[in-house]
Amino acid sequence: MANIGIYREANKHEISTFNHLINTQDIKNQDPEKNPNFGKTNLLIYVENGEFKEYEFKRDGNNQSDIDMLHTIERELDKEARDHYKEHKTKEKLANPAKKVRTVLQSKDLRKEFVLAIGGDRQIDESTFAEKVKKTVDAVMDAKGLDRGNIIGIFIHNDEKTTHVHCQYNDYSKQYCTTSAQHARPKMTKGMTKKTKSNLIKLQREEFGKFQDIVSEHLEMERGEKGSQAKHLSKAEHFEKKSKEVEQLERTTAKLQKTKEKLEDEIKTNQDMNLIIKAGRDRAKREMEEYQLGVQKAALELTKLNKAVDSTKTELNALKRSKNDVQLQKLSIDEVRHRDALFTIVMNQQPEDKQMEFIGNRAKETDNLMQEYGRFYDMKKPSSEPSFDKMVEDVRQANIAIQHQAKLDDLEELTIE
Repeated sequence: MANIGIYREANKHEISTFNHLINTQDIKNQDPEKNPNFGKTNLLIYVENGEFKEYEFKRDGNNQSDIDMLHTIERELDKEARDHYKEHKTKEKLANPAKKVRTVLQSKDLRKEFVLAIGGDRQIDESTFAEKVKKTVDAVMDAKGLDRGNIIGIFIHNDEKTTHVHCQYNDYSKQYCTTSAQHARPKMTKGMTKKTKSNLIKLQREEFGKFQDIVSEHLEMERGEKGSQAKHLSKAEHFEKKSKEVEQLERTTAKLQKTKEKLEDEIKTNQDMNLIIKAGRDRAKREMEEYQLGVQKAALELTKLNKAVDSTKTELNALKRSKNDVQLQKLSIDEVRHRDALFTIVMNQQPEDKQMEFIGNRAKETDNLMQEYGRFYDMKKPSSEPSFDKMVEDVRQANIAIQHQAKLDDLEELTIE
């Protein structure tokens, strides 16, 4: 952002004292922490024989001689202005005795002041700034109907927060034989209509805007916004405004503090909730891991159990087969015993000459049956049952013995015959 040239006229209550302008700073500007430019060298420009003279100074309280010089210049210019007015009005009265003419200048204080301030970047080239200020002041004085001879002093202050310029001058215009303020800005009077007052205000603003144009042009800076309603405030007005702003800021700060505390509480609550959530997540994670381990263990146990079940089923099936075989063995033995008993009964019922034949036939049937049982148990019998083999063998031997006895009986019978 570029620099902006600003023109402002001080009212009668704001005109600076020579002591402030050249000798001492305000207390508020003497704090280096608040004013980093405190102690810098300033520049006084005054007029001597129509030429600008420069004088560097510091507001260290040791410039009383300069204050005296400025008072002298002010008194000389004031006397010169009043003498000129009286001389001019006396001639006017002599020329027209019937006209009422005041020969005494009514303005009590002819010392006026305007300020050149800098907005925007507020960065200046100190090597050229003083020359630009001289040209600007010459142009402003000319626009007021004054000249360089009206200047009391130009004060370039570099020792405050921002560089600015005070120009004090005598406001009497020899050209118009009145003050420049009275000539350029007609005052409002009683009885003016609203429209007239409005037009007058518009003219005054346009007149004031002319000086803004001059300042921005000669300081080689940008101009402020045209038609701006911004108004310079007196120190009292500025203090009152700032006090209200401070009060508003304090209220805003209090609200923001409450909002901050509320947000901090919410943040802490959220942090606590996050810790709780994290703890819950960690616990859930541990429980899940434990659950997964339990599932894995259960899976292993289930696998072992399935194997045990399969093994048990195998053993059970083997036991069932063994039980069936035992039952079958028992059934077979019982059946043989039953048949032997039945055979004895049936044989005794046979005639004597047919008993041997009957015995031989039954022996063959028994032999065949035992062979069948033998083949069956060779396939089905458990290896842990040797008594069953012995029983089968005993039955076979008994059958052979029966057959052998039958043959012997047949031979004996043949021999007898």
